[in-house]
Formats: sequence, C-alpha cells, structure tokens
Amino acid sequence: FFLSITSISFQLREEKMNELLQLESKNLLPKPATCIEDCFVGPSPEERSEGKPWWGSEKTNKRQRRENTNNASASDPSTFSDAMKTFLSSGCCIIRHVLPQDFVLKSKSKETSDLEYLNSELQNRRREAIESTQDHLMARVARGDFRELVDRDGGRRDIRFQLDRFPFTAPGLVYNPIVYPLVRELLGGGDVNLLYAGVMWALPQPKPKKVPIDSISQKWHADGGHLFDHRHLPPHCINVFYPLIDLTSDHGPTEVMPGTHRLGKLNDASAAQIKLCCDAGSAILFDYRLNHRGGANFVSDEPRPVLYLCYAKPFFRDAGNSRSDHSIVRDSSSSACALHKPSPPW
Repeated sequence: FFLSITSISFQLREEKMNELLQLESKNLLPKPATCIEDCFVGPSPEERSEGKPWWGSEKTNKRQRRENTNNASASDPSTFSDAMKTFLSSGCCIIRHVLPQDFVLKSKSKETSDLEYLNSELQNRRREAIESTQDHLMARVARGDFRELVDRDGGRRDIRFQLDRFPFTAPGLVYNPIVYPLVRELLGGGDVNLLYAGVMWALPQPKPKKVPIDSISQKWHADGGHLFDHRHLPPHCINVFYPLIDLTSDHGPTEVMPGTHRLGKLNDASAAQIKLCCDAGSAILFDYRLNHRGGANFVSDEPRPVLYLCYAKPFFRDAGNSRSDHSIVRDSSSSACALHKPSPPW
C-alpha cells in the first residue's frame, strides 16, 4: 500500500516536471522582463472583487483551477498560468498586496523591537569582548556573526530570532493563499519544505560623494547554483520576500537581472537590471539561482525590513548558506518575547 502511494506521488511529480519543461521547450514562455511592469503578476481585480484571497473567481472550483494549471499553454489566459510563465522566464515576479495591512503593521512593530533588542545584545557582547580580551569574541562582534544576527555587505543585517513566534507562525504568511499555491506549483506540485525564514534589514547609510553608489551596494550574486550542469531544470528552491514598508529606489530594494537563473546565463551582460520596488505587504518571488543584489538604503530615518521565507523541494538542503552556532543572547529570560502581546490569529 505504502509503495503504491509512493509510486503514485513520484509519478505525479514526474508529470509536473515534464509539464514545466514543455513550457520552455515549446517556446511558450515570454521573454525575460526588461522593466518592472513585466514582473507584476497575480489575481486580476475581478478575481479579487469578492474578497476571495485565492486565484480565480468564486465560480472557479478547485478542480478547474488545477486543470488550468496542469494544462498551462500559450492559449491559456489564466492569471495563474501567466504568473508561472513570468517566473519561469524571468526567474522572478511580484504579486501586489497579499498581506493585510494590519498584519504588516504588527509584523513591523515586532521585528523593530527584535532588532533593537539584538542591537543592544551586540553592544553587550562588544563590551564583554573588550573587558575580557577574548579575541575570538571580538572578531565575531566585528563581523556581526551570530546565530540570530549576521551582518552582510551592502549595509544588510540578517535577523533570525524567535522564529517560533509571530509573524513566522502565522498560517497566512507561511501558507499565504495567493503566494503558496504558486510556489508549490513551480516546485513541482508536491511536498514543499520551508528551509528557513527571517528578516533582512537594510540599515540607513549616507550617500557617498567620492565613490560610485554601486560600490556600497551588495555584490551581484546568486544564492545557489544549478543541480546539474548539462541541462536547465525548473526551480528547486524559491525565495519569497514580503516588504514591511513601501519600497522606493532609495530604500535599497532587491535588484535582479531577469533570465540569469537559466543555466549558463548568470553573467549575461545583456540582461536588464531591475529594482523591485513595490508596496508594503506585496510579495517578491525569485529563483534561488537568479543573479541579484540589494542596494544601499539612503533613507536616513527609515531602516528597511523585509520578511523572507525560502521554500524548496523536499530533497534539497542549502549547505552553502550556513550560520554560526554561537548565540548573541546571554539571558533568555530578558529576551524581547516578554514585550510582545499574543500573536494575532491571521
């Protein structure tokens, strides 16, 4: 019985893989995006008019939506099919307004409090290192290299703290009714793992006067490579960003080179460079293999928080993006959890 179920599951995943490959082999995909307008996808205003959060109108049942997805082709006008094609072609897409504004505001308040708390712990560890002359601790503090807090280039502070609390335990975030079905379908339609989650802050920086602005931005990079080097395959790992403030070009939004997720195209000089600016509560999806970077945040009074969640096929483990085992927190009883109210139900 169990072997039969496993065999059926494997067959379904194989069929989905073949469907995604056929979209590319039959030239059914649009050209990679050349401007941000090409990146926007999502349910149409008519589909959202009844207040239903999923793809399709209320009259479209689950079986019909599944058939539309499975039979995606150039003649299929569905918004879900369009979103899949945009992502497969460009390696990224944006879906507007998928998180309620109340959820966004509460998430921002929680994450701001956590950042302040961890910043204070970082200062405490710095004083400890100076007083005790612990070279290894001083080096870790200088690098910003802890389990909960990692400093990255481009003025980024990567926070993973209290992931067992709001907002990361909210089903409406992890299994967002608009974003998750698309992610699941792009990853083959079977089981999906959440590899990790956190908040990426872009801390304010002064605009340079004597060096190019690009010199203080993140370096262009892909989060990981291809599984094989002989054939391009559909995505095996997808990042989802949820900005908690409206992103303008001055906030240092994620910048992408559409199409560079394809095998052999990582450093394609002809690819456009697009800053993914969007409103708070929108979702930015991009392929793990896509060439991208974060810009510098030049808004002096507004650090830029973005929730991130990384989804992958069950077999995949991200060995390349590891973190320190050393905690920045010494006294768990004084952590920020005591400052927060119970999690909202959404």
